Amino acid sequence: MEKKDVQWVKRNVKDDLGFFTEWLKIIKSYSPLTDKEAEFMAVLLTKRHELSKVILDESILSTVLFDKSMKLKMVEDLQLKDLQTFENMASTLRKKKVIIDNKINPLYIPKVQKDFSTFAIGFIILKESEQG
Repeated sequence: MEKKDVQWVKRNVKDDLGFFTEWLKIIKSYSPLTDKEAEFMAVLLTKRHELSKVILDESILSTVLFDKSMKLKMVEDLQLKDLQTFENMASTLRKKKVIIDNKINPLYIPKVQKDFSTFAIGFIILKESEQG
């Protein structure tokens, strides 16, 4: 692949929530999320990332992330009506396999370091050569 065949797009974000919001926009064509579900997931991913800085065990991380007190904090962050609204959204995401067994599907979790400031994602689009 030649350098001229590469296209870079730069996105600036203010914080982790902005990053996860952009991440979900980028993968939107590969995802069944509506805009509202993506907003919900951005907050969920942000909380998960914050927790991952101090909780290294994935199982414990997921347990804490879906703990009632954490859910209530996210209800507040998302300005949802109540905890039931949160549970309804989580149920919808379970049906879409975005949340599986109270864990976020790994396909939705970008591989970033704890204190990242830059993240790059690449796509390679291969065009089949013409058969002559």
